[in-house]
Amino acid sequence: MSDNVRPTSGVVAAPGAEPAQLTQINMQCGSPTSGNTCFTGTKTAGAFEYKMADGKYKVTVSVGDASASTNANNTNSEHTINVEGVNLINKFIPTQTNLFQKATKEVTVTGGVMTLDAKGGKNTKINYIILEPVN
Repeated sequence: MSDNVRPTSGVVAAPGAEPAQLTQINMQCGSPTSGNTCFTGTKTAGAFEYKMADGKYKVTVSVGDASASTNANNTNSEHTINVEGVNLINKFIPTQTNLFQKATKEVTVTGGVMTLDAKGGKNTKINYIILEPVN
């Protein structure tokens, strides 16, 4: 999936955007439901798996595409993120003035692996993921 990573350098993000939101990885790229195709990216949808101890974690995820501020063609997403089967972001559709959505939820990991996917989304782009253990 490394071909799906895109640093969006040179893009002027909306006021208030976090620096970490100026990078992204396409979770779905070039499938029939993904909108514009990715010319150099992996065409198969991907997921992340993190090897970690069982327990509760606070998961924060940001989705969006800074380049949509200057190119309306990049507002064709329905960003969706699920962690351990729990929906964090559900079909967020960006606009040129509302580029990003961020969500935080607690999830429980069992089996030593946390899975994060974009099932149910369209052209989902993750900016960053923060994982924090909950005591």
